[in-house]
Amino acid sequence: MNRAMVLAIGYTESGLNYNIKHPDKNTIGIGGIKRLHKTIARINSLEAIEEVYLKYLRICKGNNKKALQSYKGTKNNMKSFNKTWKIYKRIRNEYGQRNTRQL
Repeated sequence: MNRAMVLAIGYTESGLNYNIKHPDKNTIGIGGIKRLHKTIARINSLEAIEEVYLKYLRICKGNNKKALQSYKGTKNNMKSFNKTWKIYKRIRNEYGQRNTRQL
């Protein structure tokens, strides 16, 4: 479980707002998840962010940066990726990976 990454994604996608309205009508909720993703967890949840991120992490053979790029859909525009990566590193460094379970 990577709570630091889940929080960073949720923050950059929606400001951790469950009720956000995305410009793209196919994008839903706190994690900015596309409707095409079939999740076990409720799609507008931190658990769904984690589920989709872990799917990409498996596809990218454990490479966090590539998994995040896939989640964010950033091929040419790296601004969103860079912002999320910076927040992820800050959470991880400030709280430690093990301690983020308390967040």
